[in-house]
Amino acid sequence: MVLGEAEETVCELSEHFAFGKLDLSDISGISYKHDGKIVRSGRRPAVANLDAIPFPSRDTIRASLERRSAVHVLSSRGCAAHCTFCSIVAFAKVSDGSHWRQRSIENFVDELEQVSRLEATCFKVIDDSLIEPPRDELWCRELADDIQSRGLRVRLRGSIRADRVTDEAIRQLKRAGFFAFSCGIENYSESALKRMAKSASVDQNLQALDVFKKHGIYVQAGHILFDHGTTMEELRENRRRMSDYVWTISKGIFSEMYAAEGTPLTRLLRKRNLIDADDDGTGNRNYRLAYEDVVQAYTGLKRWHKSHLRLYDKAIDAISAPKALDDEELVEFHALATELRRHDLAFMELLLDAVESGEHDVDGLVDAQVAGNKIKYQALATRVDHAYASAGLV
Repeated sequence: MVLGEAEETVCELSEHFAFGKLDLSDISGISYKHDGKIVRSGRRPAVANLDAIPFPSRDTIRASLERRSAVHVLSSRGCAAHCTFCSIVAFAKVSDGSHWRQRSIENFVDELEQVSRLEATCFKVIDDSLIEPPRDELWCRELADDIQSRGLRVRLRGSIRADRVTDEAIRQLKRAGFFAFSCGIENYSESALKRMAKSASVDQNLQALDVFKKHGIYVQAGHILFDHGTTMEELRENRRRMSDYVWTISKGIFSEMYAAEGTPLTRLLRKRNLIDADDDGTGNRNYRLAYEDVVQAYTGLKRWHKSHLRLYDKAIDAISAPKALDDEELVEFHALATELRRHDLAFMELLLDAVESGEHDVDGLVDAQVAGNKIKYQALATRVDHAYASAGLV
């Protein structure tokens, strides 16, 4: 098993298996079985100079372009935040070195230019956190200047923390070609954000969303509605703010905190004996919620979510993936995702009212609402299918 970043490790493993030049014990950053025992070699430092890594092969790019898929590129690695649930932070601790590293603007734009020659126009910048010190508003301006000076016409989608968003940074990033961002809003309740050790406050989250809207940026708002300490008041706060910012893109109304191995969250849950099962088959640890009324809301929203899961995936994928769509196509998909979200929020309010009034037959309520809204959701599914057909998407 390779531990941490793998470029150098894989090359050394190839030397071992293909040519027998290196012994496994001489290769750092791996674990393996020897004489029936697990052996873990020394820690391999994270790659410090990302510019030194060759550009990836694009031999199969034609298949992506034919499907109108975005081409993946990367300008930095890691994240400087310390959210309790985040496996990125846990992954970074596997290796020695900085938890966030960047490529130079020149090196990054060189790759954009190279891939653009292969007729790619839409790129997904897969950085975990695009803007971390020393990157700032000046860096955003210099990136836009370099892209424009080369005459590149690219559309970019990236990920950015809410507390890194400023009006000037987003203005410059839009000039660089960014049309969409994923932003880990996570929750609209201050108490929930504190449990998560989020660096951004509710006010910062709202200010970031306002800046995005001002500049016409599509936003996939990462959201974590349920965790071990969720309260009904927090659920109410979230529904109110979700309604205020209904234009953000989200995969349905239900979401829960993922308890991955190696994270502070999972260690805390184990310490408090809240974990019911160590692995549900996906790497998640199932854990108990603190309040019975929240459990009822959780059960109801999850049942509702599962009833429409395929539609959620399909409705947002065109923007969140993203696909290489023109402006009119993006507007159409965004309108569909927003309409779907309005229906979900109406159900969420109905469910919360029922739970707080002492309604115990949550399953019956959900089943009745799914049945009663069946024609409405079928019509939405038909419109999403039509949008896919019109855009030539699979």
